[in-house]
Amino acid sequence: MNRGNFLELMTFRKECGDIRVAQHLETAGKRNLYQSKVIQNDIIQGCGEEIVATIMERISTTKYYSILFDETPDINHLSQLSLSVRYSHFDETMKKHVVREDFLRFVDGRQVLEEMQVREYDDA
Repeated sequence: MNRGNFLELMTFRKECGDIRVAQHLETAGKRNLYQSKVIQNDIIQGCGEEIVATIMERISTTKYYSILFDETPDINHLSQLSLSVRYSHFDETMKKHVVREDFLRFVDGRQVLEEMQVREYDDA
């Protein structure tokens, strides 16, 4: 039975020999496992912020980059924009510049349209 991606990942890490995770899961009290959905969401949000910060740092050191938006409807048929960036990055392991394309976040298409309409009205 799948208990969710986060818990399955912790179990997988334990089974693969991650000693710290195994010790934590075995020795922490039931209330101190830090596996609640709130904690999981905080961890995911923190990881996302670190990833975006790394991408933004890379972009700040490059001469050229482009911002990409792609619109697709979500499951409720609402407009959802994906925001990505494409840029040149020097890859230390390959010792050459490579073109990277990284996803940053989803943007609510309807909200963007409403903000554009408000700005257009304000500029009139």
